[in-house]
Amino acid sequence: MPPFQTLPHWYQRETVDQLSQEEAHTIAVRLLQRLSHARVPLPDRAAPQCDLACALQEVLVADEAMAIEARLARLLVVARNAFQQHLEPNALPQLDAWLTPAALLPEGAG
Repeated sequence: MPPFQTLPHWYQRETVDQLSQEEAHTIAVRLLQRLSHARVPLPDRAAPQCDLACALQEVLVADEAMAIEARLARLLVVARNAFQQHLEPNALPQLDAWLTPAALLPEGAG
């Protein structure tokens, strides 16, 4: 039997990290679209999207082993912190009501 890492379906660390980076950008776009649909007032979307994707990426690429619930909770914290930098203070209660674990997931997954 070949060593585990040489099997064709085994992903190298760099590949997994790259996929996590792409997923961070996908989640950032999804959150901004949903926030817009929820009528939370947004400034220019480019800056929040970039900040949000970078913050989410740090959580997704982290080497820490943690339960999915803990990772979702951490993603919510960094997402709120990123949004807080760009939203008006009066929009934060609306954000808090809307930003749940289901908001991070693809439509129908949560």
